[in-house]
Amino acid sequence: MNLEAALRPYLDQFNEEMSKYLVKRDLKPEPLYDAIRHLPIKGGGKRLRPIMAILAAQAVGGDSKKVMPYGVVLEVLHNFTLIHDDIMDDCDTRRGIEAVHAKWGVPMGILAGDTMFAMLFEILNQVDMSDALYRSISQDVAKLAREVCEGQYWDMFFEDQKKVEELQYYHMIERKTATFFEIAMKNGAELGNGEPQQVKKLAECGRLMGLAFQVWDDYLGVTSTDAALGKPARSDIVNGKKTLVYVATHGLLDPFDRRQFVDLYKKEDKTEKEIAEILKFMEKSGGLEKARTRAREFSSFAKATLADLPETAAKRLLLILCDFASNRPK
Repeated sequence: MNLEAALRPYLDQFNEEMSKYLVKRDLKPEPLYDAIRHLPIKGGGKRLRPIMAILAAQAVGGDSKKVMPYGVVLEVLHNFTLIHDDIMDDCDTRRGIEAVHAKWGVPMGILAGDTMFAMLFEILNQVDMSDALYRSISQDVAKLAREVCEGQYWDMFFEDQKKVEELQYYHMIERKTATFFEIAMKNGAELGNGEPQQVKKLAECGRLMGLAFQVWDDYLGVTSTDAALGKPARSDIVNGKKTLVYVATHGLLDPFDRRQFVDLYKKEDKTEKEIAEILKFMEKSGGLEKARTRAREFSSFAKATLADLPETAAKRLLLILCDFASNRPK
């Protein structure tokens, strides 16, 4: 199945829904909202989180239209985190275009992100659901925002650590990435009136898919190119990020090579030659292959959680997305 073609109707419908809140409203001051629209509208994106929420609702027999505004909530929150993430990482491109802070300045980037955080709760009020479900979902969204920030803290904290355990790394990406996927599918299934066991299984699928997605992202970060990623490749190496590729390489190298690897990795202003040496350590140690394998294991575990769901088009698309999480080009 051609995934892009299969998802196109969902993407078109979702983009139309998102434009109601970000484009078709008379939002002022215009420069602020131009900055807010920059990534989600001009930059596009995969729209994975809203698509997963919509498919989770359909997989339990729910109405996709009912979930669309909630998908906008997820996409606004996701883009808010990207704007602030680019500021913290001093990354000037995102999705092949200028990052918000690079185009409008850091103060505007911070303000745009903060405004988006307020907007998402306004949009959440437009979702058709009971008062009890609203309280539950708004609590999930608040928890999600907090855990993303906690994950970002650990990500930054690990930059100054020579050694990071694999479980510590998973603890970090669960908060920074996997919880987002988990909440998207959990709330989507709840909005689709899924049975409690179905909601639980879909939430677990989302968590595991999120782990696969982030580990594969780490893998692509050192094996892909600027053009393919739409942002600087190998920026994790340049910035000293402790990805699973680093963690695995550190654990697999012998003590002599490990010391050289760590010394190179912690250097600021690394040369191209030094980056190439780091990549050689990652490859010869098996660190790269371990990250690749682990991502695909998480995808396989995610698919297994869907076994008891009814056989529907939505379930088939979710199974394909599980594979896509650890087999995508960018």
